[in-house]
Amino acid sequence: YLSQNLTQRVNNGAGIPQQGDIICFSKPGSVGHVGIVAGVYSGKLRVFQENVGQTDINGQFCSGYKDFTFTNNGSTYNVSASMLGSTWSTLGWVR
Repeated sequence: YLSQNLTQRVNNGAGIPQQGDIICFSKPGSVGHVGIVAGVYSGKLRVFQENVGQTDINGQFCSGYKDFTFTNNGSTYNVSASMLGSTWSTLGWVR
């Protein structure tokens, strides 16, 4: 990310992801997962992604989005990865 002039933001840090940010998730024993932030809609963070269990009528993975919950603890934000499953966590995002 540094060679592309992107800035790393950690989960539980200052600010919430913004449209166009690349958000990164982790799961023990997994290769991880990324998505592109679309913005905040109806109080949730909308993230476009692929290969997360969403399927089309033929049973094939399809792109889509999920709306992630987040909390604001004054000056910090925490994006929950629970939409991906109970063992996933949000690492942060780059802008």
